[in-house]
Amino acid sequence: HAAPGDTCKKTEFKCHDGQQCVPSSFHCDGTNDCRDGSDEIGCVQPTVVEPPEPRLHVQRGATFELKCKAVAVPEPYINWRLNWGPVCEPPRCVQTSEGGVGVLTVQDAQPLDQGAYTCEAINVKGRVLATPDCIVQVGDGDVQPPPPPPPPPRPQVQCDVRGSVQSYQQERCECKPLVTGPRCDQCQPGSFHLSEKAPQGCIKCFCFGVTNQCQSSSLYRTKEELLFAGDAEGVTISDIEERNIDYHPQFEFR
Repeated sequence: HAAPGDTCKKTEFKCHDGQQCVPSSFHCDGTNDCRDGSDEIGCVQPTVVEPPEPRLHVQRGATFELKCKAVAVPEPYINWRLNWGPVCEPPRCVQTSEGGVGVLTVQDAQPLDQGAYTCEAINVKGRVLATPDCIVQVGDGDVQPPPPPPPPPRPQVQCDVRGSVQSYQQERCECKPLVTGPRCDQCQPGSFHLSEKAPQGCIKCFCFGVTNQCQSSSLYRTKEELLFAGDAEGVTISDIEERNIDYHPQFEFR
């Protein structure tokens, strides 16, 4: 029991009425040891609020330090594990835990100190592991961190096959000489008739100097095969309305 105005020892819990001290081990043990029951109020298991850094590179023989913070009632103890086993023994490895903050100091780092370091917060209500672990690598000389992952592939752009060098390009399309547009789907001024067969993509306008603005009529020529029982004498060619009549057509005989 504590007299009015007295303070409790570091190893004791002070009841809220200020009239009683109980051993710290009685705090949140499931039994009311304080007359006012305050030693069982607000008890919660630990929560890690500041995990250790996820990755650390150190030189052989150097000293490194890991830190972890957790909150709980009663105050949690911070323990450290290496690859789910114990860390090295003192004095090379020193652990401290105060106020919910745990610090691990490792001196003269060696390859056997490499691996996953886990911060474990413990009190009478339970324990919790910090995530992620801290991965420590120990090397000789200057230790360089691993290269960053490669950037994601750039999206391909679909190009117009009539006016582009390739159907798909990275970032932008490469157009034929007389073609323009982000997708190579337009003839440059002074040209017309976008075509996959045209080496330059389009055809330069040929208007005898009158203008350089022209467009395709979409007309085309074809070769038709006609079968005759005899020769072609007397045969004429006309349009469907018989307005344009060719009385002397030229035929290629096979």
